[in-house]
Amino acid sequence: MTDQFQPQTTYVAERLRATSWDERQTIRDLLDLEALYQRRWGNGLHLLYLNMLARRRPLEALVIRTEIKSGRRLTDAEAHAILDDQERQQRDRAAVQDQREALERQERARIEQEAWIKAGGRP
Repeated sequence: MTDQFQPQTTYVAERLRATSWDERQTIRDLLDLEALYQRRWGNGLHLLYLNMLARRRPLEALVIRTEIKSGRRLTDAEAHAILDDQERQQRDRAAVQDQREALERQERARIEQEAWIKAGGRP
């Protein structure tokens, strides 16, 4: 158990040095992220746990994943910029999807109204 808190990335090592015992769950989460990102294959439970941790700690997950995959340590500013850009892209995709769905609803309503009128209903 002496190697229980042995980080593999400089980011987690720095966070460990700055974290008190009372906040050790944070470090446990980060160590779990490291371990999960280093796995080449994982079953569904591993992926669910990874996604849960990454949603809980998106900045840390991005920094750890980048350091493990490329060996490059992102600064907090770089990580924030990437996350902001991803969030903006996600909002844009959601807006386009909402707009597409609204157009589809309008078209279905138009077709239904035409069928209604053709069947003798009043507009």
